Amino acid sequence: MTKTISAVSTWKDGAAATATKLFLKCIDDDLDVQAVYYYELWTSGNLKVADGNLIMSGSDYISRTGNTYTWSWAAGKLGLTLT
Repeated sequence: MTKTISAVSTWKDGAAATATKLFLKCIDDDLDVQAVYYYELWTSGNLKVADGNLIMSGSDYISRTGNTYTWSWAAGKLGLTLT
């Protein structure tokens, strides 16, 4: 699933790019203590400019109540603002 974000500057192959979309997908959840999320940052022209994994554990995992919480958590970890 993809959400729009406030524009953020980044680099892709030595050139400046502006990401405006965040893609997030749960790739592993042990249903006990942690979940792993894969993320991608995309430009408005549909160019992927960054990707990686985020691990939710501890009180963040325990406090998780649904998708809204997870999106806010991921955006916060990446220093992004959902719009």
